Amino acid sequence: NTRLTSLRKAVCSGGVWKTVNSGTTWEPVFDGQDSYSIGCIELDPSNPSTVWVGTGENNNQRSVAFGDGVYKSTDGGKSWTNM
Repeated sequence: NTRLTSLRKAVCSGGVWKTVNSGTTWEPVFDGQDSYSIGCIELDPSNPSTVWVGTGENNNQRSVAFGDGVYKSTDGGKSWTNM
């Protein structure tokens, strides 16, 4: 029985968050970047430490902002490169 404990969550008006305890607590992992509006997030299926984040929201409302591109992390969200 494999239990999923490590997750990432993207919020259109609030960055990228990570949990390592099945969602009991969450830590922000994208706060140091220039964009806070997130449109999508994807983990590399062969290496979950590689995280891709698309900034901006395609359903732009008053509460979100435009993004500034695609970001990649190869260390689970500790550092990011704007591609």
